[in-house]
Amino acid sequence: MENREILLSEQSHNATADILNSSDFISGKEENNAQLALLETEVSATDLDLLQVTEFTPSTSGFEILFNKAIPDSAIDLASSKDSVLLKDQAGNFLDGSIIFQDGFTGFTFVKTGDPLAPGSYTINLESGESGIVNLDGDNDDRAGGDYNVNFIVVDNQARILNLADLTLAPGEFVSSSAESRDLNISIDNGTELSQIKFEVEYNPDLLSINNFQLAENLPEDWQLQTNTTAPGIAELTLNGSTPLAGGEQNLISIAAEVPKNAQYGATQILQLKNVQLNNGNLIGEGDSAIHQVAMQGDLSGDRTLSNFDAYLIAQASTGLISDSVAHPDVDLTIMGDLNGDGELSTFDAYQALQLQKELPEINVDTLDSRVILDDGARITGTVSGNNSQINEAYYSLSNSNEIIEISLGENGAFNLDLGVNLPENSVFTLQLTAIDNAGKSNYSEIEVVVPLTTDSGLQYVDLQVGDGTTPTVGQLVTVNYTGFLEDGTVFDSSRERNTPFSFNIGEGRVIQGWDEGLATMSVGSNRLLIIPADLAYGESGIPDVIPPNATLIFDVELLEIEPSL
Repeated sequence: MENREILLSEQSHNATADILNSSDFISGKEENNAQLALLETEVSATDLDLLQVTEFTPSTSGFEILFNKAIPDSAIDLASSKDSVLLKDQAGNFLDGSIIFQDGFTGFTFVKTGDPLAPGSYTINLESGESGIVNLDGDNDDRAGGDYNVNFIVVDNQARILNLADLTLAPGEFVSSSAESRDLNISIDNGTELSQIKFEVEYNPDLLSINNFQLAENLPEDWQLQTNTTAPGIAELTLNGSTPLAGGEQNLISIAAEVPKNAQYGATQILQLKNVQLNNGNLIGEGDSAIHQVAMQGDLSGDRTLSNFDAYLIAQASTGLISDSVAHPDVDLTIMGDLNGDGELSTFDAYQALQLQKELPEINVDTLDSRVILDDGARITGTVSGNNSQINEAYYSLSNSNEIIEISLGENGAFNLDLGVNLPENSVFTLQLTAIDNAGKSNYSEIEVVVPLTTDSGLQYVDLQVGDGTTPTVGQLVTVNYTGFLEDGTVFDSSRERNTPFSFNIGEGRVIQGWDEGLATMSVGSNRLLIIPADLAYGESGIPDVIPPNATLIFDVELLEIEPSL
């Protein structure tokens, strides 16, 4: 691989602020052989509504841009922000990469996908305007509308490059050196005559927990590894041996790591290799940056699992019909969708997505219309099973809590969950279940859990949605849509399927008693789940061939309209 250092072209920057002389662009050249050149422009924004670039810092992995203030939510459409930030090489080719916004949105870092920047000249453009960054004063004329442009040059400086691959790993998933799981390695592009390598790995421990660093198997037997992980998010590594490494690319370190179970799905971080020292400083070394996306690889739709729709999106991306994912707009689609690991998106990756669906763990929950009704003494049952590897662990959480609880699996992966007695009545929660297999791959399922309120009559109900309209009075004509279920999930009647709403005069005994009571406190626009015991429905007789004797009935009812009284 070619080696490089960074220079900035004085004539390239279109801001009116003073530019440092090009001889000053070499940061610490006398002391550390000038791996990078930094440009810092001091800009004063006379109009506080304008966004101006205050600092531009290139690197071999991309560049960082800081603004004079935080970017307002309305200033940039995050769904298209990557299209507003363009990096081109000297041949005019656009380079793919990902954008990581800083906390507080005071700036961002662009990380090129794949190998570091090759020697040559590069141009950066930040687009101003409605289709780019609103109120960007890129040319510093104190008026919105000017694009920001800057050129920089990557010069060959004979540096050896440490590399770490981009990573897509979801909460609970892991990488290790085991035969089953995916691996995560640090390599160097040229190992010739190296006998000592020292560097730091910087990462966010809230998004990635690194458990172990291990020397790669290809290194000489006399090589040793010393690690220092006392500082959170920083690992200092020193490798050395009496036998010099061979030429060409060499794997150095195998990393065992996992994503914390409570990590935010869709979050992104930069994994940085920093402060590289080779042969005690006698050779120039640089570290590349990598992207870690907290997501299941291939999940372009953002629903935390792999589906046919994800395969369709990957196919669309491979042919250029889409350029980013709505769920992960600022991450390069290649990082998310390159399932076969060849560094490119193709229809084969879409095929891989279809195949991988069959290999993921399976989560099955016994539900009623994708919903669990959790009344007194009820428990949630189901199974977890592995398709391509045995299950390593399973756990769940509720949408009203940050607590993560391990699922105890019985024979054939059966589980029986008791969610406790502290859930409030007339409430709706999301049960979030995750299963991880021994290959470090996960699958995820969400189930709606409803906790009904019980009235004095024995009627139970849960408000799935509370309307803002009026409530009916006795005798008024109400119009509803509904679906009726037996307890085993069988649909016995549905106005929705007939596409014909049902109307009746409330409180006059024209429907079963559970309906008169259950709809009396609903407002227009409400959606309520009614659990009606047999004595408030069709009792001991039932309805032959439709409703069994002594059947509890469940209705999903929407109150559409109340006809005003005359």
